[in-house]
Amino acid sequence: MDQQLDDTTRSFLNHPTGYKFEDNAFYVSRIFKWFAEDFNNDPFGFYLKYANEELKKKLEANRNKLEIKYLDYDWGLNAK
Repeated sequence: MDQQLDDTTRSFLNHPTGYKFEDNAFYVSRIFKWFAEDFNNDPFGFYLKYANEELKKKLEANRNKLEIKYLDYDWGLNAK
């Protein structure tokens, strides 16, 4: 079960719809804002933990420049 959760987390966070870079902003799911305590109030650190090599390098290279912002949540996902 733990491995499945880990795999699903990696898949979501590394998928192009799971984040967005724009100027000096790193956009992540609004879930990181709503449930901030579950992620130690550190979505950036959570991404670093699960990011693939390419994403991890980009995050680490820009760590001090990026501001965390939140993507709009797609409520349509709940209708499926």
